[in-house]
Amino acid sequence: MAGYEYLDENRLRVGRAEMLVDWLARGGSVDDLVIMKPPALIEQMARTLAEVEPRTIVELGIHRGGSVAAIAELAQPDCHIAFELADGRVQALDAYIADTGSEDRIHLEYGVDQGDTLRVAALTDEHRGPAPIDLVFDDASHLYGPTKASFEALYPRMRPGGRFIIEDWAWTDSLATAMTQSFSELDADARASRAATVADDLRALADEREDTRLADAADALRAEPTTDNLVRAARARAPFAEAPLSALGIELLLAVAEVPDIVAQVTITPDWIDIVRGSADIDHSFRLADVLADHGAVIPLPRNGR
Repeated sequence: MAGYEYLDENRLRVGRAEMLVDWLARGGSVDDLVIMKPPALIEQMARTLAEVEPRTIVELGIHRGGSVAAIAELAQPDCHIAFELADGRVQALDAYIADTGSEDRIHLEYGVDQGDTLRVAALTDEHRGPAPIDLVFDDASHLYGPTKASFEALYPRMRPGGRFIIEDWAWTDSLATAMTQSFSELDADARASRAATVADDLRALADEREDTRLADAADALRAEPTTDNLVRAARARAPFAEAPLSALGIELLLAVAEVPDIVAQVTITPDWIDIVRGSADIDHSFRLADVLADHGAVIPLPRNGR
């Protein structure tokens, strides 16, 4: 397995690939590979690859290509399938694949929504053949619905003991915490001004969509600029309108208790959720809700559908 080294604080060499390390992906040009991960997460990724020694990898999210190239160099898999919602190809990644002669190993699929389970499953099966998936990295939408959908599509196709990594699971919770903390630190006049701005934006959206739920949240915030009403307003619109991705983490923890032959282990760190597949045969029609009893009624979500 190839190693990696930092050439300076913003540039990384991984085997034959050089890339920018840029959390916000604001730097570089179309000729640069960019990896959008902090150093601690790059180290965690490399450690996971060394532990699993994957031959077949699926990656959800390409963005500017650095992660694909880094994983390919670190693991040297036989089959590496990467999906991206955007249609535009990453020029620097195409150049890396051509320069390293990796066309037969790295398969890039652009314009694919991770929530499109039929397409994700079909393309994965087309590229991997009979080989089971050893490792999945999901660094795509970070939304509950699409993330759960692609998990349910790919998880049955993994080998027992395979690992499924969901990155940045806590972003909505962290954002909401930061938002409410900064709001609570304002004086009364500043809170009222901030609340009025949010309420006006939400009211305009409510009128455009003829959505009474949004309108009620906007009116409540304008009438009483409290932290609770700010949270209510935030939850009324995307990406907060659906369950946060942390809810999937709760479901997976329950699965360890209820169906350990399906979900053998779940490890949650501030950066990602690491799921170890159990030994059971899992049908391709797998749905997490179908195998969870949730006896303690701790999942605040409908028990049918996503």
